[in-house]
Amino acid sequence: MKETITIIALILLIFLYSCNFEEKKADEFVQEALTDTTFTAEIPQKIGGTLICIVDYSNDFHSYDYSIDYTYKDSIDHIFSLGSGRYSGQTWPKNEQLQEVGNWVILKTSSGHHSDKLIIGKVNQLKPWQEYEFSPEKVEQEVLWQHKKINSAPGNYDSKVSIEEIDSKGIVTITYEFATKNRIFSFSTAEIKVFYQIDYGTGKPVMIDIEEY
Repeated sequence: MKETITIIALILLIFLYSCNFEEKKADEFVQEALTDTTFTAEIPQKIGGTLICIVDYSNDFHSYDYSIDYTYKDSIDHIFSLGSGRYSGQTWPKNEQLQEVGNWVILKTSSGHHSDKLIIGKVNQLKPWQEYEFSPEKVEQEVLWQHKKINSAPGNYDSKVSIEEIDSKGIVTITYEFATKNRIFSFSTAEIKVFYQIDYGTGKPVMIDIEEY
């Protein structure tokens, strides 16, 4: 009889400990899921100098977000404030690199879940750097895009623009994934390459071509 009582007591003790452990794990999960933090990262650049990133990271049950302020410190310790980026529901690559095109220096970053952006400026001038967003709305507003009369449905949540490449001549290749008009299935999308040229005089990206669709 005593042995039976001892076994029952032991089982009860293990059960209570297990419940307490699971409760602690749940609390830790909630705390981790709702953690907001700010930190600084320094990324050595292939062109020389350091990209300094002040990162605000937020996380909840629905998604996570990296909001980043960029500063560039060149090889002689001059500091340039570049601009900001945002990776929403995306993992920050943590190895972003500045790229030289002519007299311009370019940083590719994200502008949110559906768009990317370029931050463009010169390190030998004190003028503010310019930000150029590549979003579904911006693409659709271009005269060349409208002239093509592509079967797209602008403003749809499924639409997304990604910058794929910037070559040494300043040609920017983007991929535009868009919802098609009158689609039968809600997930029906198409994808097309769009090309921009960095204007060597102004630094502004100008749409120059769209692949055949």
